[in-house]
Amino acid sequence: NAWYDYLTDYDGAREDDIDERSLHTTQQRLAAIVDAEAALMGDHGRVFLGGASQGCCAAFDAFARHPRRLGGFVGFVGHPLKCTPLHCSAQRDVPCSFYNAAEDDTMRTHWVLPAIRRLRAAGWTQVKIEVAEGADHGTSDELENEWMDSFLATVFARL
Repeated sequence: NAWYDYLTDYDGAREDDIDERSLHTTQQRLAAIVDAEAALMGDHGRVFLGGASQGCCAAFDAFARHPRRLGGFVGFVGHPLKCTPLHCSAQRDVPCSFYNAAEDDTMRTHWVLPAIRRLRAAGWTQVKIEVAEGADHGTSDELENEWMDSFLATVFARL
């Protein structure tokens, strides 16, 4: 059970190749959930997406592809997928935070951080990147709570 299927296993050394059809299925499901939540909230701008690890990658893909401007994105120990379109996204000016772990052997910072920095190169203006020293892929609830508090402080500072 996964958010999308892998075609390779580089054991954390670099981003694995994925089956984009399986990712597309997940993206459609997430888009339907986002739209349903927006209907309940009365505005797409009040809906936020996020996830951890592969869920971060899948959620960011759905976030970047969604045609309506959303409230923001928060991702833990993950990155934008190389197949995710960045230049034409409606999300380029909303809060987008990635929190990663310096000792992560699954999502290693030597390739994850450049993947996230591609957002800025594509014109994303509200990207935040934070790396926790001494942490690994199996982050603690305490660290994830700190990261979420940091993200929410970023969002509320914009209000």
